[in-house]
Amino acid sequence: MQTQSSEFQVEGTTLRGVFHLPENTDTKNGHQLPIVIMANGYATEWQFGTAEFIKAFTEAGIATFNFDYRSFGQSDGEPRQMVDIPGQLIDFHHAIENVKNQAWVDGQKLILWGSSLGGGHAISMAAEHHEIKAMIAQVPHCCSRAAFKTVSLSAVFKGMSNAIADNLGSLFNRPPIYLPILAEPSEYGVMHHAGWKKSYEVIGDGSPTWKNQLVARSLLKGGDYRPTMVADKIQCPSLLVPAEDDAGVPLDSVKETANKMKQAEIFSIPGDHFGVYYGEYLPRVIEKQLGFIQKHIA
Repeated sequence: MQTQSSEFQVEGTTLRGVFHLPENTDTKNGHQLPIVIMANGYATEWQFGTAEFIKAFTEAGIATFNFDYRSFGQSDGEPRQMVDIPGQLIDFHHAIENVKNQAWVDGQKLILWGSSLGGGHAISMAAEHHEIKAMIAQVPHCCSRAAFKTVSLSAVFKGMSNAIADNLGSLFNRPPIYLPILAEPSEYGVMHHAGWKKSYEVIGDGSPTWKNQLVARSLLKGGDYRPTMVADKIQCPSLLVPAEDDAGVPLDSVKETANKMKQAEIFSIPGDHFGVYYGEYLPRVIEKQLGFIQKHIA
């Protein structure tokens, strides 16, 4: 596998990503490659849970582009670790345009891929970018209203009270209030489903920059985010990969979203949210996704 670093500007902020290309690719010989533009999940960096997918895709002759959203990982943006959903959608749009500007990219074979919150972003971008050949969304966030039902009222109250205080403080240039992203079920965290803290540690192992903390006012940015509302605008074939016992992404919300799409296929796996990232079902997930991509770029 070959890699190329890439920078692009979004609203005056420098975002950074990496192109992953098949081994021995010569980007100057006029040959063009299909490419998967990958969007990672909630409060993560691009390396979280993507390595096996990148390996499989590039070994099959398909490039990938992975990038960090504003204020995460290698990308610029302050304060650090703020999940700005409207901002991330703008970031994803510019990532797509950055990919299209590469001479070695086959603009007729662009695939969107997203996981968790990034899966919701892939749905949103596919509804907007009709040049996309196909879209994959695994354990996708489809509806904030459905997701909120998986969170206790006490956790919602604590999160939102801190978010409002943080937002008011930002008007007076006060330091951000940070909340833990992940916690055990008996503790407070933006997400505290059983096993999720450990799973984040597994998929994010080795990151020198990620911290288990989130700017509290992130909870006010896109709190009613519902990609399902634009699903009917998607023109391309779509593959949705939900987990049947997902504690944070209700299976029904994924099925309802798929039913709105013109060319949607569902491939569900047993178990919880992180079964698409590691464990016994990962090989099946990769095989299904790779076959789906190959079918639609043939």
